[in-house]
Amino acid sequence: MSTIEISTWYWLALGIALILGEVFLPGMMLLWLGIGASLVAIISVAFKLLLATKLLIWAGTSGVLLVLWFKVFRDNDSTRAGRAEATLGYTGRLIRAVGPKETGSVRFARPILGNDVWECEAESSISADMRVKVVAVVGREGRRVKVMPA
Repeated sequence: MSTIEISTWYWLALGIALILGEVFLPGMMLLWLGIGASLVAIISVAFKLLLATKLLIWAGTSGVLLVLWFKVFRDNDSTRAGRAEATLGYTGRLIRAVGPKETGSVRFARPILGNDVWECEAESSISADMRVKVVAVVGREGRRVKVMPA
């Protein structure tokens, strides 16, 4: 019966640590790196590999999994502007007046994309403390909404 070399256990421990790290730092990157390291450990049990080969396998597998995640599996409409458009029709209260040439701020009852206060603009002047309705998302990054009185 052959023994498993110690570096295989290191790769397995690294894989498990990275996968568990995903719990504390969500973003799906550590998961793929951890799966890559675990795969190196599994392959190392069957074949005796040099460290350089193990590093290449880890980098290659992790890279392929990351590319697949970002290009294929992840929701392609997850940009801030793309998701912000789903908020059309939400109502909030102006906390800073808005006008045709000045931006204001609107506070929503619950956070939208992590923020309960958003910059806003309007075609007509609206005073503070008025209820407004989101009619569009403006700007390249979707960081501002266009409102009208509700």
